[in-house]
Order: sequence, then C-alpha cells, then structure tokens
Amino acid sequence: MSKEINDLKQQIMWLQNQNASLINRQEALRDHFAGMAMQGLLSSTTGAYKRNDNIPVWAYQMADAMLAEKAKNVFNESNKNN
Repeated sequence: MSKEINDLKQQIMWLQNQNASLINRQEALRDHFAGMAMQGLLSSTTGAYKRNDNIPVWAYQMADAMLAEKAKNVFNESNKNN
C-alpha cells in the first residue's frame, strides 16, 4: 500500500474518532440537561409532575430545547466576531 493511501486512511480514522468524541459529548450534555430538567420537575411544589409518567419525555424535550437554543447562541456569537 502506498504511503499516501496509508496517510489518508489514518486521517480518515482520526476524523471518525473526533466525530465520535463530539457525538459522545453532545449526548452527555443532553443527558445532563435532561437530568437537571427532571430534577426541577420533580422538585415542583405543586406535585403535579410527581404523578405523571411523562417526566422523562418532558425532561428530554426540555434538554433538546436547551441544546437548540445553545446552538443558536453559539452560531450568533461566532457571526458577531466576523
């Protein structure tokens, strides 16, 4: 195998590892946000959430909304610097 092809394969593997790492961090952040949202829902003084099976669904919907907002803000901040 030529050196160029071997170098290209190594670069592709490195990029795949970087992508996997980024996905894992994004999933971990989503889980963290969902956990915090769930904690907030369960600590509600009204108790309405304590009797509902949809708490995990709501928590992840909240986490997804937080990630979407975070992505918009990151994009907007990077555009301000240009």
